[in-house]
Amino acid sequence: MTLSFGNPSLTEHLSPAKTIINAPGDIDNDGIPDASDLDADNDGIPNDKECFPTICPDTDRDGVPDYLDLDSDNDGIPDAIEACSEIN
Repeated sequence: MTLSFGNPSLTEHLSPAKTIINAPGDIDNDGIPDASDLDADNDGIPNDKECFPTICPDTDRDGVPDYLDLDSDNDGIPDAIEACSEIN
């Protein structure tokens, strides 16, 4: 399945196994370029918590750094949901 979110430079390919994202500019399509966006994937977890100054981990090793991955541990639960449960 391919989703285009109205942005021709943003394409997300979904499969049961992993998500591969090609996003050169604005992964969450909020109008703020990823380089300036404090939460590039809009999952509720700030980039500085997901990506350290020089290291951007890829926890689930799917090729998408955690700060751009909507399910960074690939457990089927979106990070936005897990972020809320960690705060409470």
